[in-house]
Amino acid sequence: VLLFALFLFLLYKAWRQRPMQPTGDLKGLYAERSFDPEKMIGKWHEHARIDSWFEPEDMHRVKAEYRHQEDGTIEVINSGYVDGQRKENRGTAWKTPTDGVLKVSFFPFISYQYVVLDAKKDESDKYHTLVVGNPDRSALWLLSREKTCSDEMFHHAIRTAETNRYCADTLREFTRVS
Repeated sequence: VLLFALFLFLLYKAWRQRPMQPTGDLKGLYAERSFDPEKMIGKWHEHARIDSWFEPEDMHRVKAEYRHQEDGTIEVINSGYVDGQRKENRGTAWKTPTDGVLKVSFFPFISYQYVVLDAKKDESDKYHTLVVGNPDRSALWLLSREKTCSDEMFHHAIRTAETNRYCADTLREFTRVS
């Protein structure tokens, strides 16, 4: 059992060290040009999403934290509350050769493409608002560093979703203030 665990560990480490592969077809999505993942480091609040199979529908007060790692990847810590209990998932993100596209893995040997559809910067040149989706259009998130979401921010996310042919009618909002 110990040898098998060691084998799996070494296989996982080799997988993490592999050269990045081309990300494939973005299926008509408009990815953010010149996206710099370092400018997204920090804490984020989820204001709206298209529900996906890997995020419970009743999860709320969702936050994401991105931390720079020594190997050049980004540690991803997603957390939220379901039935009053805090839930957390940890993963790793890395930049791909395609502008605006990250690969994210929460499980060994399985990674997903995340496309940054829109990224707004603040006066310090860091991102303060992100609209992120996936190429098959089954998931979309509106994230910002603020705890609440303005009408303007929310409607901009809807326009971004519609421009990229997401079903904006299924975008659930959580923290908008008028």
